[in-house]
Amino acid sequence: MKDLAKGRSLVFSGTILPCIPYSTCGPFSAYFVETFKPLLVTYGCLVFSAAASSRLRERSCCSLSASLKRREAAEAMFETEVMALLAPVKLRLAEIARESVLAHDRDAVSDLPPAPQLLYGRERELSALARMFAQGRQAHAALLGEAGAGKSTLALALLHRPEIISQFGPRRFFVRGASSDVAGVAVRLSSALGLRLSHTPRDPDPPQAFVLAALSSCPFDSLIVLDDLDDAWASPHTRPALGAFLADLAAIPSVSLLLTLRGAQRPLGPVYTQPYPAPLGPLPLCAARTLFRAISGLSAGSVNDADVPCADDAAPRPLLADVGIAALSRGAISVEPTLGPDDALLDALLHHAECLPQAVVLLAQRAQYEPLPFLLARLEEGDV
Repeated sequence: MKDLAKGRSLVFSGTILPCIPYSTCGPFSAYFVETFKPLLVTYGCLVFSAAASSRLRERSCCSLSASLKRREAAEAMFETEVMALLAPVKLRLAEIARESVLAHDRDAVSDLPPAPQLLYGRERELSALARMFAQGRQAHAALLGEAGAGKSTLALALLHRPEIISQFGPRRFFVRGASSDVAGVAVRLSSALGLRLSHTPRDPDPPQAFVLAALSSCPFDSLIVLDDLDDAWASPHTRPALGAFLADLAAIPSVSLLLTLRGAQRPLGPVYTQPYPAPLGPLPLCAARTLFRAISGLSAGSVNDADVPCADDAAPRPLLADVGIAALSRGAISVEPTLGPDDALLDALLHHAECLPQAVVLLAQRAQYEPLPFLLARLEEGDV
């Protein structure tokens, strides 16, 4: 309006048009416009009234608003068309990722280590884990305990339980850890899944992303045992990344996790299923005897292990040694009349092994070619 009143020029559609102020037309404005209309059009002059200027501004705003709406509608239509064109590509990529996992179902069973042949004293823990993971819904657990308590053996035995096989079929994976960073854990997991992923520092995407994408695209339930996560979890530098990776794995509805590591602290990340498994400790004495004899070939003495109670707690009862051992002469160990010589020697050896499965296995292997008195004497001297 100010431009119109002062007679300034207006830019309209790229053309500079001079404005004739309405006040110059006087009372003969209508006559002036009608009379000089051809001339005004010819020379590009415009005469505006205040009402005409307001209507022009409203029309311009409406036109601009309509143009913006048409542009937004066109962009939305373009985006819809592009997504429709990309839908088959995304579907094919998902099928390829799914086939990468499912194509190794048969190989996954062959890559799974065989079931432990010797497992004693862990029936209650094994049954509890089997009930947890065979309930038909997602579950997560951490199997804790001191070193050599048999965590890996118990986890592997779980994967071969009939109810677990029925629940997960060939999608049972045992991933040995021994990696100091989360990328190494992801690479080992991808190898167990059959993805054959090789990660280098130059790769733009971490191996965790590829593993997560492959598992997310698989519609079938999977049970993954991540064994021996001690190295990756012990370092304060890799602990946050490992926790985030475990949380991402646990967030996939079709994935159930079983973690094994030393200590009594469950790794952060997954929401673990209750009741929590108790940390593994030493074997009951009768189970440790049976394990030792099964490996060493030592026959039972005068005491039948079936008559020895297996307490629920793993603490072994007082152990005995043979009369001929030097420890007896020092009065450190006494003899029960109901135990035979071999049973007393065996109990003394198990006492040194603290009834931990790994230590019992190592002693039993040495007992295959070393007499028990000689082996016990070396243990007392600290040579073994």
